[in-house]
Amino acid sequence: MGYESRTAGYEPISASTIGKQYAPMSFEISLHDN
Repeated sequence: MGYESRTAGYEPISASTIGKQYAPMSFEISLHDN
């Protein structure tokens, strides 16, 4: 349970941070590719 709470605490934060950082880049790349 200790590990579950730890991962549950870090996963959403990292996911939101990565999404905010890489979503615009991937969006621009997809636009350029198309």
